[in-house]
Amino acid sequence: MTAVMVAAPPVHGETAPLLQLAGELVRRHHTVTALVGSAFAEAAERTGARVATLSGAADIDVRELATCPDRVALAPGPDQINWDLIHGFAAGITDQHEALQRLLTANPDQVLLSNTLFMGAWPVALGATGRSPQRWVAVAAGPLLIGDSDTTPMGPVPGLADGEVRQASTAANEQFEAMFQPTREAVQHSVARLGATGDVPGVPAAFYTLPDAVAALTVREFDFPRAAPPESLHYAGILRSRPAADIRTPSWWSGSRLRQARCRGHAGDGGH
Repeated sequence: MTAVMVAAPPVHGETAPLLQLAGELVRRHHTVTALVGSAFAEAAERTGARVATLSGAADIDVRELATCPDRVALAPGPDQINWDLIHGFAAGITDQHEALQRLLTANPDQVLLSNTLFMGAWPVALGATGRSPQRWVAVAAGPLLIGDSDTTPMGPVPGLADGEVRQASTAANEQFEAMFQPTREAVQHSVARLGATGDVPGVPAAFYTLPDAVAALTVREFDFPRAAPPESLHYAGILRSRPAADIRTPSWWSGSRLRQARCRGHAGDGGH
């Protein structure tokens, strides 16, 4: 039996996969603590895990951020992406770090299973004073933003001869990393205030290089071919979808043609 802490920023697409993993770990009799935003506390409780909630700048409401006038005024693209990363994720580093340290102080022998966008473990990983988990595994729930010598984060550069691929990929990766420089600077400022002595690696590369291991919720065949993926990267496969136990159907559902058609379809599949 292992003590596991699952942690995610309060964004549905980042939290939901971690809670599904938490529920499965509880089912397998591990001791699980879920560190989530307050809006996800009830869902976390349903997994059977012990629940700890984020607070302060780490407990954001993405609906409010999405409609913030400062964000709306930005053109879609790099400026808006950096705004989202800075205000939605980097701004919560201090409060995430403090919550993580409280839980690790109470039980140092925990494995951390976090979403890649949860940055609370970054300060200690970069030299700040504090406890480290027994092992830190980051879960990549979205596309892998990894480039290497022959591949950009969005795949190989098309239409080039073999000798041109590396040069084009290198240039594209440098441009991609430069696009996230405002986010990197914001993160560097936050971790330095907490005592970090190391430099933040390029963003988004740091999502995959700082943790001990990265579990990508996909299979190798669904990813772009990579000449030299990080040694920390592991393809973990997909999470099986599970229907909610508390589905609420509208009053007209029982007699709807859609439902009847589905029933007839299932009957036909059975040979009736």
